[in-house]
Amino acid sequence: RLPKLGSPVALKILLPGDLEFEGDGVVQWVRETRTGESEPGFGAKFTRISDEGRQLVYRYVRNREPMFYDDFD
Repeated sequence: RLPKLGSPVALKILLPGDLEFEGDGVVQWVRETRTGESEPGFGAKFTRISDEGRQLVYRYVRNREPMFYDDFD
């Protein structure tokens, strides 16, 4: 079940290497149906994240290829 655009969400982020952290966010986009190789899902903007969580995110994005989905209109 996908949250509505603009909804507050509690996030539990699981990263490779069994790294995880929790935070809060607001839903910024929603993809309700499968499009090509993309599964239904949503993106959220963090509104609360710990310093440790922030460092894990920075390390993760520095070490992976960018993702770009051009199907949001």
